[in-house]
Amino acid sequence: MTYNNDFYNYLKNHKRIVDFEYNLVIDWAVSLLMNGHNSISLAMIAGYSKPVDKEHMQDLVSQALKDLGISETEVNDPYDSLVLYHVTKIIQKQNIRKHLKSLYQISMNSDLTDCFVFYRLHHAWKDLEDDYVQKQLNGVQFYYEGATLDTIESLVIKEAQQWMDANY
Repeated sequence: MTYNNDFYNYLKNHKRIVDFEYNLVIDWAVSLLMNGHNSISLAMIAGYSKPVDKEHMQDLVSQALKDLGISETEVNDPYDSLVLYHVTKIIQKQNIRKHLKSLYQISMNSDLTDCFVFYRLHHAWKDLEDDYVQKQLNGVQFYYEGATLDTIESLVIKEAQQWMDANY
């Protein structure tokens, strides 16, 4: 697997992201080792079984980044890089529903007002799949105007692209 700049931006902020997905780091370490990057910290990370917890991985990830000459970054809001990661995955049409749910959770746990649209889209999608909404409300939900089951996925992608254009 190839890891791009978005992944590295996410990884460089692992200590600052509350819900960092450390399980991703195991695959990353294995991939680097298979591509000739040798370090004790990468080998130790690759040796872990999923699921892993933050306590066991945080220092190893920091050391692996240091070994690779990658510095951990400072950000104003710890959620910024996490939002970037999930928005990028949505734009790439990878597990859109999963990444929308992650953005919904971020909108609930942060002060990022520009992520509220993902809260609305998450609930719109849930409502659109609800039998009551389909039968009693003729498929009309009240979270995102104009969203239907046929359009919700493309609306999520559109909003993710708009977020990206406005922020990067």
